[in-house]
Amino acid sequence: KAEIHAPLTAIEDECFLSCFALTEIVIPDTVKRIGDRAFGQCLSLASVRLPAGLELIEEYAFASCESLREISLPSSLRTVEDHAFADCTALRTAILPEHRIGGGYSIFAGCDALETLVVPDTHRLFRYRLDRWEVPTDTRIVLHGEIALSLLFAEMTDPIIISQLNSIWAQREAANAQ
Repeated sequence: KAEIHAPLTAIEDECFLSCFALTEIVIPDTVKRIGDRAFGQCLSLASVRLPAGLELIEEYAFASCESLREISLPSSLRTVEDHAFADCTALRTAILPEHRIGGGYSIFAGCDALETLVVPDTHRLFRYRLDRWEVPTDTRIVLHGEIALSLLFAEMTDPIIISQLNSIWAQREAANAQ
């Protein structure tokens, strides 16, 4: 376990890259940025407490953290870059912040165990975002309260499976094309 007590504003690029024995990390709330590959290939990393003030998670920051099971993105987060959580093969749950975050491509690529994506009621869920993030098609989307696309989901029950969303979007696109 590692607990950082220094008043850092960033975890620099590759700072903990390939720390195979690291199982848990507590990052201070003063950290605003987690750099490129900062925790990449920390194969035993199972628990991460992201700081309340975090604004940016850079490319591959947690890629290939094969033991990471859940990630909760803080409300301060503004951007998650390409492949940030790619190949986290044990990741089962991802909890999004209450606002829409800017994101890169393939954020969840290779996260084949991802079962649940928790989407707060204030979040806007768009098809292109899910496609870009490479969320597995059998992932359940748990919706809390009203959501921007609530009319789209009216005929469905929680949890929603991404493959169901894709089917509905395809039907609507076909109808709009006629």
